[in-house]
Amino acid sequence: MKNWMVVVLLGFGALLLSACAASATPVRIASYPAGSSHPSQSSRVYSASMQLEVTDPSAAAERAVQISQGLGGYLVGSWTHYQDWTRVVTLELAVPSMRFNELRRSLYTLGTLVGEQVDSDQVNKNYDAQAYSHLSLDLMARPVAVEPRPDWPEHRQPWWNPLQTFYKAMGVSAVILTFLVDALIWILVVGGPFVLIGLGVRYLLRRSGKGKTV
Repeated sequence: MKNWMVVVLLGFGALLLSACAASATPVRIASYPAGSSHPSQSSRVYSASMQLEVTDPSAAAERAVQISQGLGGYLVGSWTHYQDWTRVVTLELAVPSMRFNELRRSLYTLGTLVGEQVDSDQVNKNYDAQAYSHLSLDLMARPVAVEPRPDWPEHRQPWWNPLQTFYKAMGVSAVILTFLVDALIWILVVGGPFVLIGLGVRYLLRRSGKGKTV
Protein backbone atom coordinates (compact mmCIF):
# COMPACT_ATOMS: atom_id res chain seq x y z
CA MET A 1 0.00 0.00 0.00
CA LYS A 2 2.77 2.36 0.85
CA ASN A 3 4.56 1.49 -2.36
CA TRP A 4 1.41 2.28 -4.32
CA MET A 5 1.10 5.67 -2.60
CA VAL A 6 4.73 6.45 -3.38
CA VAL A 7 4.20 5.67 -7.08
CA VAL A 8 1.12 7.91 -7.16
CA LEU A 9 2.97 10.77 -5.50
CA LEU A 10 5.92 10.43 -7.86
CA GLY A 11 3.63 10.45 -10.87
CA PHE A 12 1.79 13.49 -9.60
CA GLY A 13 5.09 15.31 -9.07
CA ALA A 14 6.23 14.46 -12.58
CA LEU A 15 3.02 15.95 -13.99
CA LEU A 16 3.57 19.15 -12.00
CA LEU A 17 7.15 19.49 -13.26
CA SER A 18 6.10 19.01 -16.94
CA ALA A 19 3.35 21.62 -16.56
CA CYS A 20 5.81 24.16 -15.15
CA ALA A 21 8.28 23.49 -17.95
CA ALA A 22 5.58 23.98 -20.56
CA SER A 23 4.50 27.31 -19.05
CA ALA A 24 8.14 28.57 -19.09
CA THR A 25 8.38 28.11 -22.87
CA PRO A 26 7.77 31.48 -24.72
CA VAL A 27 4.63 31.52 -26.83
CA ARG A 28 4.78 33.14 -30.34
CA ILE A 29 1.68 35.24 -30.52
CA ALA A 30 2.19 36.68 -34.05
CA SER A 31 4.44 36.30 -37.05
CA TYR A 32 5.06 38.23 -40.29
CA PRO A 33 4.18 36.58 -43.57
CA ALA A 34 7.01 35.36 -45.72
CA GLY A 35 8.55 38.11 -47.83
CA SER A 36 7.20 41.00 -45.73
CA SER A 37 9.41 43.58 -44.03
CA HIS A 38 9.77 44.26 -40.36
CA PRO A 39 7.96 47.45 -39.28
CA SER A 40 11.31 49.08 -38.56
CA GLN A 41 13.85 48.48 -41.32
CA SER A 42 16.77 50.19 -43.02
CA SER A 43 16.41 51.66 -46.57
CA ARG A 44 18.35 53.91 -48.94
CA VAL A 45 16.99 57.11 -50.47
CA TYR A 46 18.80 58.60 -53.48
CA SER A 47 19.27 62.10 -54.85
CA ALA A 48 20.93 62.42 -58.23
CA SER A 49 21.55 64.74 -61.18
CA MET A 50 22.00 63.65 -64.79
CA GLN A 51 22.89 65.52 -68.00
CA LEU A 52 22.02 64.09 -71.42
CA GLU A 53 22.54 65.38 -74.96
CA VAL A 54 19.46 64.64 -77.06
CA THR A 55 18.20 65.49 -80.53
CA ASP A 56 14.88 67.00 -79.36
CA PRO A 57 14.77 68.12 -75.68
CA SER A 58 10.96 68.46 -75.66
CA ALA A 59 10.32 64.97 -77.02
CA ALA A 60 12.93 63.49 -74.68
CA ALA A 61 11.30 65.26 -71.72
CA GLU A 62 7.91 63.74 -72.53
CA ARG A 63 9.49 60.29 -72.76
CA ALA A 64 11.33 60.76 -69.43
CA VAL A 65 8.07 61.66 -67.67
CA GLN A 66 6.38 58.58 -69.15
CA ILE A 67 9.23 56.38 -67.92
CA SER A 68 9.03 57.76 -64.37
CA GLN A 69 5.25 57.35 -64.27
CA GLY A 70 5.57 53.78 -65.51
CA LEU A 71 7.82 53.06 -62.53
CA GLY A 72 5.32 54.49 -60.05
CA GLY A 73 6.90 57.96 -59.94
CA TYR A 74 5.80 61.44 -60.93
CA LEU A 75 7.00 64.79 -62.26
CA VAL A 76 7.87 67.28 -59.52
CA GLY A 77 8.57 70.24 -61.85
CA SER A 78 10.05 71.29 -65.19
CA TRP A 79 11.50 74.43 -66.76
CA THR A 80 13.42 75.52 -69.87
CA HIS A 81 16.46 77.76 -70.09
CA TYR A 82 19.44 78.44 -72.36
CA GLN A 83 23.05 77.67 -71.50
CA ASP A 84 25.78 78.93 -73.87
CA TRP A 85 23.12 79.47 -76.57
CA THR A 86 21.98 75.84 -76.11
CA ARG A 87 18.37 75.00 -75.17
CA VAL A 88 18.11 72.96 -71.97
CA VAL A 89 14.96 71.33 -70.54
CA THR A 90 15.30 70.46 -66.84
CA LEU A 91 13.03 67.91 -65.13
CA GLU A 92 12.71 67.04 -61.45
CA LEU A 93 11.55 63.42 -61.19
CA ALA A 94 10.56 61.36 -58.16
CA VAL A 95 10.32 57.54 -58.11
CA PRO A 96 10.14 54.86 -55.42
CA SER A 97 13.64 54.21 -54.16
CA MET A 98 13.46 50.54 -55.10
CA ARG A 99 12.91 51.58 -58.76
CA PHE A 100 15.58 54.30 -58.80
CA ASN A 101 18.31 52.30 -60.58
CA GLU A 102 15.75 51.10 -63.11
CA LEU A 103 14.89 54.73 -63.84
CA ARG A 104 18.55 55.59 -64.42
CA ARG A 105 19.06 52.70 -66.84
CA SER A 106 15.94 53.68 -68.79
CA LEU A 107 16.98 57.35 -69.05
CA TYR A 108 20.35 56.37 -70.55
CA THR A 109 18.50 55.32 -73.72
CA LEU A 110 17.22 58.85 -74.39
CA GLY A 111 20.56 60.30 -75.52
CA THR A 112 24.26 60.62 -74.78
CA LEU A 113 25.28 60.80 -71.13
CA VAL A 114 27.33 63.96 -70.46
CA GLY A 115 27.52 63.88 -66.66
CA GLU A 116 25.97 62.23 -63.62
CA GLN A 117 26.17 62.46 -59.83
CA VAL A 118 24.43 60.13 -57.38
CA ASP A 119 24.17 60.51 -53.58
CA SER A 120 22.33 58.28 -51.13
CA ASP A 121 21.30 58.29 -47.47
CA GLN A 122 20.36 55.39 -45.23
CA VAL A 123 17.10 56.04 -43.41
CA ASN A 124 14.62 54.10 -41.28
CA LYS A 125 11.04 53.80 -42.44
CA ASN A 126 7.92 51.86 -41.65
CA TYR A 127 7.19 48.81 -43.73
CA ASP A 128 4.05 50.42 -45.23
CA ALA A 129 5.68 53.80 -45.99
CA GLN A 130 6.74 54.65 -49.56
CA ALA A 131 10.21 56.22 -49.79
CA TYR A 132 10.84 58.31 -52.91
CA SER A 133 14.16 59.24 -54.49
CA HIS A 134 14.64 62.37 -56.63
CA LEU A 135 16.56 62.86 -59.86
CA SER A 136 17.27 66.16 -61.61
CA LEU A 137 17.52 65.61 -65.37
CA ASP A 138 19.03 68.15 -67.81
CA LEU A 139 18.17 67.49 -71.47
CA MET A 140 20.46 69.54 -73.73
CA ALA A 141 20.03 69.95 -77.48
CA ARG A 142 22.76 68.09 -79.30
CA PRO A 143 25.01 70.49 -81.29
CA VAL A 144 24.47 70.34 -85.03
CA ALA A 145 27.58 69.17 -86.83
CA VAL A 146 28.78 71.68 -89.44
CA GLU A 147 31.03 70.39 -92.16
CA PRO A 148 34.13 72.58 -92.50
CA ARG A 149 34.83 74.27 -95.82
CA PRO A 150 37.62 72.58 -97.74
CA ASP A 151 40.91 74.39 -97.43
CA TRP A 152 42.05 74.42 -101.05
CA PRO A 153 45.81 74.58 -101.57
CA GLU A 154 46.92 77.56 -103.58
CA HIS A 155 47.83 75.49 -106.64
CA ARG A 156 44.38 73.80 -106.59
CA GLN A 157 42.22 76.93 -106.24
CA PRO A 158 40.04 77.58 -109.29
CA TRP A 159 41.53 80.43 -111.38
CA TRP A 160 38.20 81.65 -112.75
CA ASN A 161 34.78 81.89 -111.16
CA PRO A 162 32.19 83.68 -113.31
CA LEU A 163 29.66 83.91 -110.48
CA GLN A 164 32.18 85.63 -108.25
CA THR A 165 33.02 88.04 -111.09
CA PHE A 166 29.31 88.82 -111.52
CA TYR A 167 28.96 89.61 -107.80
CA LYS A 168 31.98 91.90 -107.94
CA ALA A 169 30.59 93.72 -111.01
CA MET A 170 27.23 94.17 -109.30
CA GLY A 171 28.99 95.65 -106.30
CA VAL A 172 30.89 98.15 -108.43
CA SER A 173 27.70 99.07 -110.31
CA ALA A 174 25.88 99.66 -107.05
CA VAL A 175 28.68 101.94 -105.85
CA ILE A 176 28.63 103.95 -109.09
CA LEU A 177 24.83 104.20 -109.13
CA THR A 178 24.82 105.32 -105.51
CA PHE A 179 27.38 108.01 -106.31
CA LEU A 180 25.34 109.30 -109.25
CA VAL A 181 22.14 109.40 -107.23
CA ASP A 182 23.90 111.26 -104.41
CA ALA A 183 25.36 113.75 -106.89
CA LEU A 184 21.96 114.35 -108.47
CA ILE A 185 20.42 114.97 -105.04
CA TRP A 186 23.14 117.49 -104.20
CA ILE A 187 22.65 119.29 -107.52
CA LEU A 188 18.88 119.48 -107.13
CA VAL A 189 18.96 120.55 -103.50
CA VAL A 190 21.88 122.98 -103.64
CA GLY A 191 21.83 124.25 -107.26
CA GLY A 192 18.08 123.99 -107.90
CA PRO A 193 17.09 127.26 -106.18
CA PHE A 194 19.84 129.23 -107.99
CA VAL A 195 18.75 127.80 -111.34
CA LEU A 196 15.17 128.83 -110.66
CA ILE A 197 16.28 132.34 -109.67
CA GLY A 198 18.37 132.62 -112.86
CA LEU A 199 15.48 131.52 -115.03
CA GLY A 200 13.19 134.02 -113.32
CA VAL A 201 15.65 136.89 -113.84
CA ARG A 202 16.06 135.94 -117.48
CA TYR A 203 12.33 135.88 -117.96
CA LEU A 204 11.94 139.33 -116.40
CA LEU A 205 14.74 140.78 -118.53
CA ARG A 206 13.11 139.50 -121.67
CA ARG A 207 9.79 140.99 -120.66
CA SER A 208 11.39 144.32 -119.92
CA GLY A 209 13.25 144.30 -123.28
CA LYS A 210 10.11 143.65 -125.21
CA GLY A 211 8.40 146.56 -123.46
CA LYS A 212 11.13 149.05 -124.46
CA THR A 213 11.04 147.97 -128.11
CA VAL A 214 7.39 148.73 -128.36
